[in-house]
Amino acid sequence: MNNLAYKTYNIESIKNEFLNIGFR
Repeated sequence: MNNLAYKTYNIESIKNEFLNIGFR
């Protein structure tokens, strides 16, 4: 996995995690 794809995936994961916490 190249760096850019990993970084993008990481941002999406953090965003989803934040949304999950926000909607609890």
